[in-house]
Amino acid sequence: MSDVLKPDPKLTSPDEIYKAGSAYYFGGVVGQDLVKAHELLLQAADQGHGQAQFLLSQAHLNGVGVERDLSVSFKWLQMAADGNLRDAQFFLAESYRTGQPYGKKSVSKSIEWYDKAGAQGHPDALFQLTSIYTNGEVARKDDTKAMKYCLMAADNGHPLAQHNMGIAYTHGHGVEKDLSQAAKYFCMSAERGVPDAQFAAGLSYANALGVEQDFVQAVKYWNMGAAQGYPPCQFTIGTAYFNGLGVAKDLAKGVEYWRLAADQGHAQSQFNVGEAYLNGNGVAKSLPEASRYFKMAAKQGFAPAARRLEEMKGAYKH
Repeated sequence: MSDVLKPDPKLTSPDEIYKAGSAYYFGGVVGQDLVKAHELLLQAADQGHGQAQFLLSQAHLNGVGVERDLSVSFKWLQMAADGNLRDAQFFLAESYRTGQPYGKKSVSKSIEWYDKAGAQGHPDALFQLTSIYTNGEVARKDDTKAMKYCLMAADNGHPLAQHNMGIAYTHGHGVEKDLSQAAKYFCMSAERGVPDAQFAAGLSYANALGVEQDFVQAVKYWNMGAAQGYPPCQFTIGTAYFNGLGVAKDLAKGVEYWRLAADQGHAQSQFNVGEAYLNGNGVAKSLPEASRYFKMAAKQGFAPAARRLEEMKGAYKH
């Protein structure tokens, strides 16, 4: 561990003192010592160090090494926010929006502090501003502002904002329709773990929407979503295996993925599993199993499944 991180009486700059205090606060190599941590953090905070002020605020809020004291916690939080620490500004905005934990609820102040944190690129603050101006519940609805903040949040790494920008560029909502931009934002969001975006990114590559057609890339993104148990991705990765698109053709594996989606209520997958059992593709032929899956899909109003059940009634005796 660097000497900078070790409590040392020779440390004089606020940043060095903060690092030493946080090392004792969180423990690790030097071991946790909350008394020393508080002393050092207080020194740094008194010299205007925003991170030290914010950590002291959290300590007093949660009673870590000190008595739980909301008034002291709020004092340090306000100082850190006034000192332009964006995480403190966001926390303060959230507290004004919800009224928790300090009992100080104010829509105008929440927006003010979201704005300040957002001006420094805080992605969560920007996304909150997007929601505020989209919904029009706590401030007047303003689609132009909402789109501005959504784009800023996306460009600062907010995964849901990136997905929303993908949708906006796909349909031309608030921006000029641009499928290449849509694909870019879907892929950014997908890489950050958003299942809807993983599905959409895969579709972009599968259908050459703003990118060159590439089933290997499509499968990559669908695999991400399938690994999270997301039925649309399980369906598409199943279709890829069943038809040999971007992967070696494997009927059994295709049906296996369809079954995973079907068991979560995905109607098209239920129908496909029924077809597999009806025709013996990837599974042993089984009319009862085919009928069972067709009934699942038909119950959800999936018309092809209802028609297939009628056809089976006419062709087979049960």
